[in-house]
Amino acid sequence: MEANSEIATKIIQSAFYMTTATCADNVPWISPTIFWTDDKLSFYLVSHIDSRHIQQIEKNNKVAVSIYDSTQPEGTGRGLQFGGTATVLKDENEMSNAIKWLFLQRLSNEGKMEDFISEKQKIYKNNNRFIAKIDIDKEGIFINEWDGKDYRVPVKVPSDIKLKQFRK
Repeated sequence: MEANSEIATKIIQSAFYMTTATCADNVPWISPTIFWTDDKLSFYLVSHIDSRHIQQIEKNNKVAVSIYDSTQPEGTGRGLQFGGTATVLKDENEMSNAIKWLFLQRLSNEGKMEDFISEKQKIYKNNNRFIAKIDIDKEGIFINEWDGKDYRVPVKVPSDIKLKQFRK
């Protein structure tokens, strides 16, 4: 039987989307977002500055995230949950670093990294798209377990995960 940390790693590696929950002014919101990670296991998402979740992150940086495969049969599914602190990146160096990790983790077959970063920075800036970085709370990541009841188990995930590429 696989250890929970191996299962959790595979869930992150195989998923393209995470579901991010935000709340501001006592109004909750949840949104599926494409994600990628860096070498410290921070999670990133990109969205339009006017999107509800980016607007809510600006007001309240506490988020909750779930990553799972929605095609799993009922009663067999496993997923991950964690809380975190989100920051909308506005500094060009922070944006470049986040885009570098997008390239390394998801699009490394898209040409030269420097060209990719430069192009993405222009696209994001011209289209009012921002990257949010999510640092996992001290509580860590949890995997759900099932043995007749559903419960969460803390799990350690290595920070050097290699993600599935968006395109081949």
